[in-house]
Amino acid sequence: MRLILVALASVLSMAQTTPRERALQEKLVAACCWNESIAFHRSETAAEMRAELKNMIDAGLSDQVILQRFQDKYSSRVLIEPAGGKSLLIYSVPAALTAVCAAGLIWLIRRWVRRAQAGGGA
Repeated sequence: MRLILVALASVLSMAQTTPRERALQEKLVAACCWNESIAFHRSETAAEMRAELKNMIDAGLSDQVILQRFQDKYSSRVLIEPAGGKSLLIYSVPAALTAVCAAGLIWLIRRWVRRAQAGGGA
C-alpha cells in the first residue's frame, strides 16, 4: 500500500514540476540504488529526494547550492555527471580499453589462424 502511495505521489509531482526542478532532478541519482535519476526513479528514497529538492527551490536556493547540499548529504556519487569535468574521462577510458582489447583479440585470432594454415599445409 505504501509503495502505491509513493508511486501515486511521484506521478502527481511530475505533473507539477517546473523546468528548473526537472533539470535538477535529472542531475541527481536516487540514493537507494545509484543507477537512475530521481526524475524517473520510483522509490520512496527518490520521492523524498524530490520533496527535499522542491523545498530547497521554494526556499530560493541557487542550483549550485542545492547540488552542493545534496553532495554534502549523499557524497559526490549523487551527481549523474561527476564534478570537475571527469565525465569525459569516465566514459572514454572504458571505451578505449574495450577497443584496445578487441584489437588485441583480433590480432591474436589472426595469428592463430595463420599458424594453423602454415602448419596444415606443410
